[in-house]
Amino acid sequence: MPLHIVVLIHRPNGQLSFARVGDRSWTRITDVVNLCDRGYRNAVYNKNDGLFYLLYYRGSIHTLDLNGPSPVANEILGGVTGWDDPTKSIVLTPCGDMLQVWRCRDLRFADIPVQFPSEDSDDVYNPCQELDTEEMMLYKVDIDGQKLDRMDSLEEDCCVPGFQF
Repeated sequence: MPLHIVVLIHRPNGQLSFARVGDRSWTRITDVVNLCDRGYRNAVYNKNDGLFYLLYYRGSIHTLDLNGPSPVANEILGGVTGWDDPTKSIVLTPCGDMLQVWRCRDLRFADIPVQFPSEDSDDVYNPCQELDTEEMMLYKVDIDGQKLDRMDSLEEDCCVPGFQF
Protein backbone atom coordinates (compact mmCIF):
# COMPACT_ATOMS: atom_id res chain seq x y z
CA MET A 1 0.00 0.00 0.00
CA PRO A 2 1.45 3.41 -0.94
CA LEU A 3 2.28 5.91 1.75
CA HIS A 4 0.09 9.04 1.61
CA ILE A 5 1.78 12.27 2.68
CA VAL A 6 0.80 15.93 2.44
CA VAL A 7 3.37 18.75 2.50
CA LEU A 8 2.25 22.20 3.67
CA ILE A 9 4.08 25.41 2.77
CA HIS A 10 3.39 28.05 5.41
CA ARG A 11 2.84 31.62 4.25
CA PRO A 12 4.28 34.18 4.16
CA ASN A 13 7.72 32.80 5.07
CA GLY A 14 7.71 29.41 3.31
CA GLN A 15 8.39 27.05 6.20
CA LEU A 16 7.43 23.39 5.71
CA SER A 17 5.29 20.86 7.58
CA PHE A 18 4.00 17.43 6.64
CA ALA A 19 1.41 14.89 7.74
CA ARG A 20 0.98 11.22 6.93
CA VAL A 21 -2.33 9.36 6.84
CA GLY A 22 -3.21 8.63 10.46
CA ASP A 23 -1.18 11.50 11.95
CA ARG A 24 -3.09 13.59 14.45
CA SER A 25 -1.03 16.73 13.83
CA TRP A 26 1.38 18.36 11.42
CA THR A 27 5.12 17.81 11.82
CA ARG A 28 7.20 20.95 11.25
CA ILE A 29 10.30 20.24 9.16
CA THR A 30 13.30 21.81 10.90
CA ASP A 31 17.00 21.06 11.22
CA VAL A 32 17.16 18.86 8.10
CA VAL A 33 20.55 18.83 6.36
CA ASN A 34 20.43 20.50 2.90
CA LEU A 35 17.03 22.04 3.61
CA CYS A 36 16.41 25.71 4.39
CA ASP A 37 14.15 26.56 7.31
CA ARG A 38 12.10 29.05 5.28
CA GLY A 39 11.65 30.52 1.80
CA TYR A 40 9.88 27.76 -0.13
CA ARG A 41 7.30 28.92 -2.63
CA ASN A 42 6.05 25.80 -4.41
CA ALA A 43 6.19 22.01 -4.24
CA VAL A 44 5.26 19.08 -6.43
CA TYR A 45 5.20 15.34 -5.80
CA ASN A 46 6.79 12.96 -8.30
CA LYS A 47 5.02 9.60 -8.13
CA ASN A 48 7.78 8.00 -10.23
CA ASP A 49 10.49 8.42 -7.59
CA GLY A 50 8.38 9.11 -4.46
CA LEU A 51 10.04 12.47 -3.80
CA PHE A 52 8.71 15.96 -3.25
CA TYR A 53 10.44 18.68 -5.28
CA LEU A 54 10.57 21.99 -3.43
CA LEU A 55 11.11 25.32 -5.17
CA TYR A 56 13.00 27.87 -3.08
CA TYR A 57 12.35 31.58 -3.64
CA ARG A 58 15.71 32.04 -5.42
CA GLY A 59 14.86 29.31 -7.93
CA SER A 60 16.86 26.50 -6.35
CA ILE A 61 15.23 23.09 -6.16
CA HIS A 62 15.48 20.57 -3.33
CA THR A 63 14.21 17.00 -3.17
CA LEU A 64 12.49 15.92 0.01
CA ASP A 65 12.17 12.24 0.85
CA LEU A 66 9.55 11.59 3.53
CA ASN A 67 9.35 7.82 3.01
CA GLY A 68 11.71 6.89 5.86
CA PRO A 69 11.63 7.56 9.59
CA SER A 70 13.03 11.09 9.20
CA PRO A 71 13.07 13.62 6.32
CA VAL A 72 16.02 13.55 3.91
CA ALA A 73 16.70 16.52 1.60
CA ASN A 74 19.12 17.26 -1.22
CA GLU A 75 19.70 20.38 -3.27
CA ILE A 76 19.58 19.37 -6.95
CA LEU A 77 19.67 22.86 -8.50
CA GLY A 78 21.46 25.86 -7.00
CA GLY A 79 19.86 29.29 -6.79
CA VAL A 80 19.44 30.96 -10.16
CA THR A 81 18.30 34.40 -9.03
CA GLY A 82 18.89 36.59 -6.02
CA TRP A 83 15.35 37.70 -5.31
CA ASP A 84 11.76 36.57 -4.83
CA ASP A 85 10.41 38.40 -7.86
CA PRO A 86 9.09 37.03 -10.17
CA THR A 87 6.75 34.55 -8.50
CA LYS A 88 7.94 31.01 -9.30
CA SER A 89 6.19 27.66 -9.70
CA ILE A 90 7.45 24.18 -10.50
CA VAL A 91 5.77 21.72 -12.89
CA LEU A 92 6.50 18.10 -13.79
CA THR A 93 5.43 17.25 -17.34
CA PRO A 94 3.93 13.88 -18.34
CA CYS A 95 7.15 13.03 -20.21
CA GLY A 96 9.27 13.60 -17.08
CA ASP A 97 10.68 17.08 -17.68
CA MET A 98 10.75 19.63 -14.91
CA LEU A 99 9.76 23.23 -15.66
CA GLN A 100 9.85 26.49 -13.76
CA VAL A 101 7.13 29.02 -14.56
CA TRP A 102 7.91 32.60 -13.59
CA ARG A 103 5.18 35.23 -13.31
CA CYS A 104 6.23 38.89 -13.39
CA ARG A 105 3.72 41.17 -11.74
CA ASP A 106 3.39 44.90 -11.31
CA LEU A 107 1.89 46.52 -8.24
CA ARG A 108 -0.75 49.11 -9.04
CA PHE A 109 -3.13 51.10 -6.93
CA ALA A 110 -6.84 51.31 -7.68
CA ASP A 111 -9.02 54.32 -6.91
CA ILE A 112 -11.80 52.12 -5.56
CA PRO A 113 -10.93 49.50 -2.93
CA VAL A 114 -11.81 45.88 -3.64
CA GLN A 115 -14.45 44.43 -1.34
CA PHE A 116 -13.54 41.14 0.38
CA PRO A 117 -15.68 38.79 2.46
CA SER A 118 -15.11 39.41 6.16
CA GLU A 119 -13.53 35.95 6.65
CA ASP A 120 -10.77 36.91 4.15
CA SER A 121 -10.19 40.47 5.36
CA ASP A 122 -7.30 39.52 7.67
CA ASP A 123 -5.29 38.45 4.59
CA VAL A 124 -5.71 41.83 2.86
CA TYR A 125 -3.04 44.43 3.56
CA ASN A 126 -4.36 47.18 1.30
CA PRO A 127 -7.65 46.74 -0.59
CA CYS A 128 -6.51 49.33 -3.16
CA GLN A 129 -3.47 47.31 -4.25
CA GLU A 130 -3.65 45.21 -7.41
CA LEU A 131 -1.04 42.87 -8.82
CA ASP A 132 -1.24 42.72 -12.60
CA THR A 133 0.58 40.02 -14.53
CA GLU A 134 2.95 41.62 -17.03
CA GLU A 135 4.84 38.59 -18.32
CA MET A 136 5.05 34.81 -17.96
CA MET A 137 8.38 33.06 -18.50
CA LEU A 138 8.88 29.34 -18.97
CA TYR A 139 12.13 27.47 -18.25
CA LYS A 140 13.14 23.85 -18.65
CA VAL A 141 15.20 22.73 -15.65
CA ASP A 142 18.58 21.24 -16.60
CA ILE A 143 19.76 19.47 -13.44
CA ASP A 144 22.93 18.09 -15.07
CA GLY A 145 23.95 21.52 -16.41
CA GLN A 146 22.77 23.29 -13.22
CA LYS A 147 20.81 25.88 -15.20
CA LEU A 148 17.44 26.90 -16.55
CA ASP A 149 16.87 26.92 -20.32
CA ARG A 150 14.37 29.54 -21.48
CA MET A 151 11.50 28.15 -23.57
CA ASP A 152 9.36 30.13 -26.01
CA SER A 153 6.62 27.49 -26.00
CA LEU A 154 5.82 24.06 -24.66
CA GLU A 155 7.36 21.24 -26.64
CA GLU A 156 4.82 19.16 -28.53
CA ASP A 157 5.70 15.85 -26.86
CA CYS A 158 5.72 17.32 -23.33
CA CYS A 159 2.43 19.15 -23.15
CA VAL A 160 0.98 19.76 -19.73
CA PRO A 161 -2.77 19.03 -19.66
CA GLY A 162 -4.75 22.19 -18.97
CA PHE A 163 -1.67 24.44 -19.05
CA GLN A 164 -1.92 27.57 -21.19
CA PHE A 165 1.07 29.72 -22.01
